[in-house]
Amino acid sequence: MAPHLTHRPTVKLAIAGTEAIDLGQFDEVLLNVRHPGWASTSSLQQGLVDRLQREPGFKPLVEQDDVYLFTR
Repeated sequence: MAPHLTHRPTVKLAIAGTEAIDLGQFDEVLLNVRHPGWASTSSLQQGLVDRLQREPGFKPLVEQDDVYLFTR
């Protein structure tokens, strides 16, 4: 998905080592649990989805086929 988002000012990948990333730095978070991509896992992506669902500042905008888009 990252190549399709390169027009954004900031793009960060949900890869190994980002499990504890500060979600407050983002306005939108896009995750693909079913197809996590390079250097990521479904469990890492699902962990971030779980965190975002509990985060009061974020709301789900899209949830389809294990793809999630959260926004502030």
